[in-house]
Amino acid sequence: VFVDPNARTGKEQTVGIEIAAEDFNKSPNNKVELHFRNSSRSNPLQTAYSAIELIKEKKIEAIITGTENSEEVALMEEIANQYQVPVLSLAAASLRSSSQVEKHSFLVQLTNDYSLQINCTAMLVQNFGWKKVIAVYEDGEDLSTISSMLDLFSKELQGVGSEIEHLLALPPVGSVPYSKELIEELAKVFSMQSRVFVVLDSSLPMAIQLFKEANNMGLMGRETAWIVTDRIASLLDALNSSTRSYMEGTLGIKTYYDDNSQDFMDFSRAFLLKMIAKYPNEQNFHPGIHALRAYDAITTIGYAFERKKRQDYNISHALMHEILSSKFTGSSGKISIKNGALDEDVILYRIVNVVGKSYKELDFWSPKIGFVEKLREEDHKENSSEILNKMLNGIVNWPGDIKHNVPIGYTMPSTMKPLKIGIPGNPPFDKFVMVETLNKNKTTYTGFCIDVFLEVVKIVEESYGLPYEFEVFNGTYDELIYRVHDKTYDAAVGDITILANRSNFVEFTQPYTKSGLSMIVPLKSKDSHKAKMLIKPFSWKLWGEHTEQFNTPTGGSMDVCGVCNDIKLYGKPNSNAHGSIVRAN
Repeated sequence: VFVDPNARTGKEQTVGIEIAAEDFNKSPNNKVELHFRNSSRSNPLQTAYSAIELIKEKKIEAIITGTENSEEVALMEEIANQYQVPVLSLAAASLRSSSQVEKHSFLVQLTNDYSLQINCTAMLVQNFGWKKVIAVYEDGEDLSTISSMLDLFSKELQGVGSEIEHLLALPPVGSVPYSKELIEELAKVFSMQSRVFVVLDSSLPMAIQLFKEANNMGLMGRETAWIVTDRIASLLDALNSSTRSYMEGTLGIKTYYDDNSQDFMDFSRAFLLKMIAKYPNEQNFHPGIHALRAYDAITTIGYAFERKKRQDYNISHALMHEILSSKFTGSSGKISIKNGALDEDVILYRIVNVVGKSYKELDFWSPKIGFVEKLREEDHKENSSEILNKMLNGIVNWPGDIKHNVPIGYTMPSTMKPLKIGIPGNPPFDKFVMVETLNKNKTTYTGFCIDVFLEVVKIVEESYGLPYEFEVFNGTYDELIYRVHDKTYDAAVGDITILANRSNFVEFTQPYTKSGLSMIVPLKSKDSHKAKMLIKPFSWKLWGEHTEQFNTPTGGSMDVCGVCNDIKLYGKPNSNAHGSIVRAN
């Protein structure tokens, strides 16, 4: 058995394997002897040499490896094929298609195919409508594995209308000083637009450091979204509450297992006691998928031995045949081997959401049924005709304690130049646009068009910053339009008429008023008797009662005023003007 004794996964695997061996050896006819060796992430050749040594000296008949190093797994496969000793790998399955798996390979991946997690991640991106993401991974793996992972992720995103904007390579956790390198890598994100982070692959220590620094640098805010794959999500139970709080709002893709079954309860009690005894300094003693799969690895080998009971013919071939034929319900769920790995039909993920210092479970997901809120027995039948559900049902708590509004997932880069907005310098009507230069250093822009633009900016800036600057253009409106077309200006704001020929060069926003046809005509009075206009303010009776109050001088002054106004309006005195005055005798 090869495990990393310093990693949480290695500790869980060790305890799970020991419990399984004890349970198997309770039968007087069974005997499993364990030989533990350390897995060396920094020196895969040393691990390979130890495996050969065990095969030759201890005459071992099967190997279980919990290493996460793809180079080490590849070496183990070579050794397995050369010595015909079955190797059960508990690491994430390599990104190989079934056609690439050697027909007579002695390597069995007792884990989920990693391509399924990539597919699930792309479905989440599609579900929330994000068009660009930042792919995060820990450097240190061999280049071919990283390249295959990123290539597959890129293709999956293209299939849902998205893309990778930036690759964020985390320094290996063993590098010194990796904190400084991490901060430098995160700082590059500020020149990017996307704020959707997908952590494809990372060790737990590096992931913890990543989220701490991301919080400190403001990358866990309201406009951001974070997704982690199973390598991190499966260890959420192993984290203490304060560490989980750094990940608040994060979505995780976590291998599902039934933690309410009696078998799990029994295993959990045994795991607790042994974990405390072996690793008392651990912060959490709850078993995860790594412990359960390690238990199932021993069970798989044990069942294979029971079925064959050391046949007379080649033992290794017989044992490998029985391992590949394994079909049973283990601690982690259904175990069925297909093409050298777990059959994807038995794989089920749970979408989880970190909330505060804990996490909540949202939907289930599998490549066969998509997202479902509740499991049904018919969902896993081979001939199920259920339509793939691409929509997540559960309510997500996002970073920044946002519950109902999905983050837009992008922002304006801090290093981005402000938008250059062209403004007409000589508008015909200053109520729409008015430019005033107060001094050499200050110019004001007012008017209805400017007000509309500023209101739109306010709405946009609720989600992300939108730097801009106005620039006065003193040419014609057609010339201003062409300056937008040739990228001199990013946009133009003003009372610009939408014309067909202008639409060939630029795109217009919605017009301020509805389209239509209007006419301006002079107002003509229905009353053609101008002499009667003066007496209209009062009734005839009122005029009669006050006639004697009018004297000749008053009437004369009124008459003069009437004539003056008449001359001003019509250019000559009106002969009927005196008729508008009621004179006193």
